[in-house]
Parts: sequence; structure tokens; C-alpha cells
Amino acid sequence: MELCGSSAACSDDGNAAAAGPGPAPAPGTPTIVTSEDGDGAMTLSGLVEELKDELRKQKNSYEARVQRLEECGAALRLQTERLQQEAEQELKRRRMLEIKLRNSERARDDAENRNRLLEREMEDFFSTLGGAAPGARTSDI
Repeated sequence: MELCGSSAACSDDGNAAAAGPGPAPAPGTPTIVTSEDGDGAMTLSGLVEELKDELRKQKNSYEARVQRLEECGAALRLQTERLQQEAEQELKRRRMLEIKLRNSERARDDAENRNRLLEREMEDFFSTLGGAAPGARTSDI
């Protein structure tokens, strides 16, 4: 018995060509062909070993890929944490600047109010002097 490989009894897709009665194998399904020389058991065990080797290679390949993906995921998690920390710092800076801006606006408003009050007090003071203009200075004062 042997798996149809590259012998003349195979079709283009690697399966045995339907040469006898009975249903044809499904496409892509390996077909076992018996040989007349009696070494079918040797060929089958060799095929099993090849398949085991192939499975080991695939397993190793998948495990390596999984490891790379896990490492990449860990690196991305670290980067995400760092970016979140940076975003939090930016948010704190923004809030601090907003507080400074409000304080500055409040201080400016307070200064304007003080200036208006001082201006009124000056006008009241000059009006009590009896007609002295706010900009006129006398040497008596």
C-alpha cells in the first residue's frame, strides 16, 4: 500500500486516478494504492513518519508564531500603558493650565474693578475740591 505521490496512476491533484469500480475519492483526499511488491507496510510506516515530521514542524512553527505574537502583544500592552500615562499627564497639565487661565482672568477682572473704583474715587476727590479738573495739578496740593 502507498499514498499516491507522483506515480503515473495519480491525477493532477495528487490523488489516485479513478481506475476501478466504486465511488471516486473526494478531491484533496489522499488515496492509498496497494502495490504488488509486498512492501506496503514499509511504505505506510514511512508515510506515517513523514506525516509525524510534518506535524512536528507545523507545531514548532505555530508555537514560534504564538510566542512572537505574545511578545508583540506584551510590547503593545507596554506601549499602551505608556501612552495612557502620557495622556493622563497631558490631561493634568491641561487642567492646571485651565486653572491658571481662570486665575489670570479673575486677577485681570479684579484689577479692572480696582481701577474703576480708584477712578471713581479720584473723580469724587476732584469734584470735592471744587471744580479742579482730574488732570489739572496745582502747586498747592
